[in-house]
Amino acid sequence: MESYFTALAASSGPALIWYAPGGERVELTGRVVENWTAKSANLLAEELDAEPGSALRLAAAPHWRSVVLALGALRAGCRLVTGGGEAPDLWAGFEPGPGMEEAGTALLMARGALAMSYDGAAELPAGTLDFAREVRGQGDVFLPFEPVPPESPAAQDGDDVVTQSEWLERVGEHAGAAASREGGLALAVGDEELGAEELARCAGVMRAGRSVVLIHPEVAGDRPALERILAEERASL
Repeated sequence: MESYFTALAASSGPALIWYAPGGERVELTGRVVENWTAKSANLLAEELDAEPGSALRLAAAPHWRSVVLALGALRAGCRLVTGGGEAPDLWAGFEPGPGMEEAGTALLMARGALAMSYDGAAELPAGTLDFAREVRGQGDVFLPFEPVPPESPAAQDGDDVVTQSEWLERVGEHAGAAASREGGLALAVGDEELGAEELARCAGVMRAGRSVVLIHPEVAGDRPALERILAEERASL
């Protein structure tokens, strides 16, 4: 897993781009994405005692913050869980939601590009961590106490388990596909939660040195604006 992030850190080109209403645009190079994943992994492992096998329920659509948190979670050895069943060790979203109260620790993320703290519609519930505020103070380098075993689970949906090595294989497949196409990958974000496969797709595109362009549904619904973004970013849906 760490070899992937070492390669990502060597990239100074655009890797992850986010478009939102109001002209909001956030661009992260590969090096910056790696830095945010290191901070996220440090928050989870050092502050929240996450370890290989800890379950994270990510109740959030694709966004630059949900992508770096999910990658940081895998880096720390967590498994991304979906569906019912066990109460997760960790829960993360942009707004309070189902399953949050059952989790050992809940984190709420901010959507705003320059938000320094949680900016959701609801107040931050007592006992919930403000991801945007907490992650900024974490170290820029992640040094795991021990490497995460390749057979450690990376994702789980019911009885279906994907190991870290299997997930990295999917990343490699997506990287190969991205390298064979022109330009980057644009995703019109909907209400669907960011899952392990979509995360592998994004990770693969970034590994290939191409950009992942995430576009808020309101922006994607404006056809002229969408076509302008695709042309400027040299990306396709």
